[in-house]
Amino acid sequence: MGHTTPHHLGGPTSAGNLAALCRRHHRLKQHPAWSLTQPSPGTLVWRTPHNRTHTTTRDPYPSQ
Repeated sequence: MGHTTPHHLGGPTSAGNLAALCRRHHRLKQHPAWSLTQPSPGTLVWRTPHNRTHTTTRDPYPSQ
């Protein structure tokens, strides 16, 4: 798990600020040319150095 907004910059430890990131993506979000926001829990918006955005969402939880 990783904080979308870093804890040391005031990011809370809450569902709306945590994301399951692999090591590569965790390091990428810390790169100054990239940014990561989480407008709602499970929705991540990545902004590239060229100002393009990529939105990812979590897989739905299977109903039983």
